[in-house]
Amino acid sequence: MTEARYAALYELSSTHWWCQGMQHVTRAILEPLSNEKTLARALDAGCGAGAATTWPQDQTQSVCLDLPTQALNSSRASSMNRFIAGSVERLPFADDTFDLITMLDVLYHAGINDNEQALAEIWRVLRPDRWLLVRLPAFEWLRGPHDAAMGTQRRFTTRSAKRLLEDAGFAIQRATYANMWLFPVEAVWRLARRLLAGQHERQHDAGDLFPVPTLLNQLLAGILKTEAHLLRRMNLPCGLSVLCLARKPAEDS
Repeated sequence: MTEARYAALYELSSTHWWCQGMQHVTRAILEPLSNEKTLARALDAGCGAGAATTWPQDQTQSVCLDLPTQALNSSRASSMNRFIAGSVERLPFADDTFDLITMLDVLYHAGINDNEQALAEIWRVLRPDRWLLVRLPAFEWLRGPHDAAMGTQRRFTTRSAKRLLEDAGFAIQRATYANMWLFPVEAVWRLARRLLAGQHERQHDAGDLFPVPTLLNQLLAGILKTEAHLLRRMNLPCGLSVLCLARKPAEDS
């Protein structure tokens, strides 16, 4: 992904309906962890140019990591606490450092050479009996120009995402889809763009994240916000994203 693309994503990260809505979704998934007594240190592994993760406890000390310098430079202006350049496949942290790790739209990326190695590193730096939240793009049949723009190497279902984490040793606590209400419309849009891209023999550089009129942006963000309320009570059967909340088993389990 180009430096210009990271800069554009950063500009959208605090205002775009998808970014705002997924913040509410992430908060809904992590909300039950607010009762945990010790969530002292958290890592956003692969923070990119996006807004900071909303941690379940205000006192949580957060660290944000990404490899591309341009992503870190874009992120420095946000409210994240601490930035470290590094790869999720070789994390620059000691064993058993973090109580909560988020990997939001990371493991799907072509820049990750080995998901098993990345998850082994996450396992190493995560304390026993602590938490990992992974978000991934859903359904391989939705692949299109957006994936070319974002560097998508693989898409997932809840089943394949669970299998990926379980093979790494994690215990799945919850697996659900998100962005369900807009799934039919977005699916038609992405499939149409894929057909158009094929006809014109070119790829779209902008992907699906681009500015929309203010009222439409507010409407779409509101729709995702209502879905976040639903996610507090149930898992969703379909959507554009997969979210898995997993736990590293305690050493004596």
